[in-house]
Amino acid sequence: MDSAITLWQFLLQLLQKPQNKHMICWTSNDGQFKLLQAEEVARLWGIRKNKPNMNYDKLSRALRYYYVKNIIKKVNGQKFVYKFVSYPEILNMDPMTVGRIEGDCESLNFSEVSSSSKDVENGGKDKPPQPGAKTSSRNDYIHS
Repeated sequence: MDSAITLWQFLLQLLQKPQNKHMICWTSNDGQFKLLQAEEVARLWGIRKNKPNMNYDKLSRALRYYYVKNIIKKVNGQKFVYKFVSYPEILNMDPMTVGRIEGDCESLNFSEVSSSSKDVENGGKDKPPQPGAKTSSRNDYIHS
């Protein structure tokens, strides 16, 4: 399995597979979804990222970073309900550009999202830093 996947991509993958509808499901046609078994989703995310102590509290903290990037938002007044801000456009987006989504897309091709290996949380960096380059910040660590 690809451990470089982002959390939003992981959630989309779960939502796309009918066998997961007992733990995560769409609640509308505009990108709104609910974590029916939030701890189980968190456990699977922990397995995917090799973080055995993952729980819903940690997963929800990670989701909050997507609020400021305008990728996912919490649906007020509903427990465990979130919404992809630019759905369905996000299905076609490169993770590196998701925080800057503008305009409309017509096609819905989920495979483009799931095949991407860039990690939004670490800025898409998958190589060691070059000499003289900016070192990792606390936020890079928190977002991982």
